[in-house]
Amino acid sequence: MTYQTVSQFHSNSAHRDAPVKPLVVKQNPLQYYPQQSVSTQQQHHQQQQLNTYSFEDVALCRAMTAWIAEDAEALNFANAQHYLRLIREIMVLINPHSVKDNLLMSAVFYADRFVKRRGVKLEEPRKAFLVLLISALVTIKMWEDFEVKTETLQRFTGISKKQLSVLERQFLGVLEYSLCYSYEEMASFQIEWCFPQAPMA
Repeated sequence: MTYQTVSQFHSNSAHRDAPVKPLVVKQNPLQYYPQQSVSTQQQHHQQQQLNTYSFEDVALCRAMTAWIAEDAEALNFANAQHYLRLIREIMVLINPHSVKDNLLMSAVFYADRFVKRRGVKLEEPRKAFLVLLISALVTIKMWEDFEVKTETLQRFTGISKKQLSVLERQFLGVLEYSLCYSYEEMASFQIEWCFPQAPMA
């Protein structure tokens, strides 16, 4: 199944012109799926390593951490980065061209739009991974006109084909099946998370 929506996005889109990143695909990327507990020392070490992450990944992780409800356990940066890496690897397993076209940015954009339109933030950090997974599925179908074999996702995530289908319909329902976006909308999304406002005094 692919979406035949006409896109308003310009040819200089964020995912078409981004540089290709080297990637090592694990046989089963979800073997480390459970949320990792991080000690204070590990958090300090991860903070020191923050400058090793790409500017784009930092922005995407910021967006993801904002999806979690305030009264829930926070999604820390290390786990957000971990989820992004897993989603990137899964997207490559589905379609090797997805990294070349940098579809991860579009996947996070749709997921961010989903959370905002849903009106209720996610109840726990792990749901950020699930939302991003379904968004990645939708993104590949939309932008690559690519038939995704859900058997692949079922094998690597443990989520049944039927459940994936239900989740995809729910995701698209919240977005009202509107997957078109303009260059300005994507640029606004990137600016929002690349240059967050300073906290109020």
